[in-house]
Amino acid sequence: MVVKYSFRQIILIFSLLVFLIPNLSFAETKTFIKEYIYQASEADSKLSSRTIALEQVKRLLIEEIGTYLTSQTEVINFKITTDKIKTLAAGIVRTEIIQERWDGKTYYLKAKISTDTKELIRSLDSLRKDTQKTKELEDVKEKAERALKEIEKIKGEVLTSKDDVNTQKRYNETVKKLSSGEWFEKANSFFYSKNYYEAIKAYDNAIEADPKNAIAYSGRAVSHFYFTGNCQQAIIDYTKAIELDTNLPHPHIGRGVCYMDFGGNLQMAMNDFNRAIELDSTSAWAYFNRGICYARLGNWRQTFNDTNKAIEIGHPELDLSKAYTMRGAARDNLNDFRGAVEDLSKAIEINPSNQAAYCNRGNAYAGLGNHQQALIDRKTAANLGSKVCQDFLRSKGISW
Repeated sequence: MVVKYSFRQIILIFSLLVFLIPNLSFAETKTFIKEYIYQASEADSKLSSRTIALEQVKRLLIEEIGTYLTSQTEVINFKITTDKIKTLAAGIVRTEIIQERWDGKTYYLKAKISTDTKELIRSLDSLRKDTQKTKELEDVKEKAERALKEIEKIKGEVLTSKDDVNTQKRYNETVKKLSSGEWFEKANSFFYSKNYYEAIKAYDNAIEADPKNAIAYSGRAVSHFYFTGNCQQAIIDYTKAIELDTNLPHPHIGRGVCYMDFGGNLQMAMNDFNRAIELDSTSAWAYFNRGICYARLGNWRQTFNDTNKAIEIGHPELDLSKAYTMRGAARDNLNDFRGAVEDLSKAIEINPSNQAAYCNRGNAYAGLGNHQQALIDRKTAANLGSKVCQDFLRSKGISW
């Protein structure tokens, strides 16, 4: 007997993207320390001087970290430029101020970055493979460089401008944009270490400093989801990010997942996934989630196509066990039982505890008439906690 399971019974709900930083047995902590003295101009206050000094001292620290990482064998094998290494590292590490002093004319800062170098390299490896996150960090760096150039330009204008009020206003706004980028990088570092509470506060500060910072809204949306499970607030932030920058694919994917899994609005979810794919046709996440949406709608052919595309594209954080489980589920529902067994076996090979894969493979084996193997898989799934298989076996009077 072939038992068809609903999609919700076949695969666990897929959640939002999160970078997983592994715990390594042998920590190799290295500390980098730098000092910087900023000479204040007539346009500067204590706050603006501190913001600029902090940006500059962090740049010195990242420069030293970049030089160190470039010399490491594992990083050399990444075959990426030193500039990209520094850009990515800035979004992972966290700067700690050791000492600061303001005398009305100069702002002195001494800061450090302490990091487990093995963990940093592993995180760097993961981050470099995510083209969207890399682009976000490159944009933050580019905006910071533009802000610093604009700051120097406006400093000169302050000395000659007759419109002191507006010139000062432009200066303050530019410094705030610089501060927003700093808070965004800090929020990212908290997020990667799964400290979502601190990440939300840092994203709040980034948005307060620059209310037009679209990627800060998007980052805060993900943090809200993981910290509070508040998809309603996440949708608000994702929507704001999309309003500010219509070319960002990630907010569409995140909002689509919220609509699909927590709002039950499959049409709005589909619209978001379609838009994400229009913006980035290489997004495994967009195809994977659209495949889930199609499955909820019972369109298993399109589920197969989208999941197949996601697997083909690949992504370091894409759970291939889930992806093969979903493609196997699609094949099973399309009566391609041999193909389903092949995919579900791959899913089990990747994750031997994947109860959904065992449960659905049992279904596929039943479709092939191999009831002995079907029973073995269903018992395994039941022992792993699959309520679907437990209920099925119980209904047949079979223990597991």
